[in-house]
Amino acid sequence: MTKELLFSVFLPGLLFEAAFHIEFREFWRNRLAIALLAVPCLAAAVGLTTVILAPVVSTLHLEQDFTWPYVLVFGVLIAAYGSFVSAEHFHFSGVIAVVVAGGR
Repeated sequence: MTKELLFSVFLPGLLFEAAFHIEFREFWRNRLAIALLAVPCLAAAVGLTTVILAPVVSTLHLEQDFTWPYVLVFGVLIAAYGSFVSAEHFHFSGVIAVVVAGGR
């Protein structure tokens, strides 16, 4: 197991899960920071992923099976790993990016 495999495959999922299961009281204490950071960033990531994926779906002629609701769900799922990869690409913390994306 290499560092790259650990960081790109396992770590984002684990961090997202940990952020998703945070204690409600702790979440409530930090609600303003979460609302100002996580909500708009996650919405932007989902929207961007959906816009990028839509032409691919049209090209593959999958419209019958892969409708817009599925494209949006895919965008939500690809947002805990895209945030990590994007942050790492720009030399920011992928860990923090995933925790922010996973905050609810």
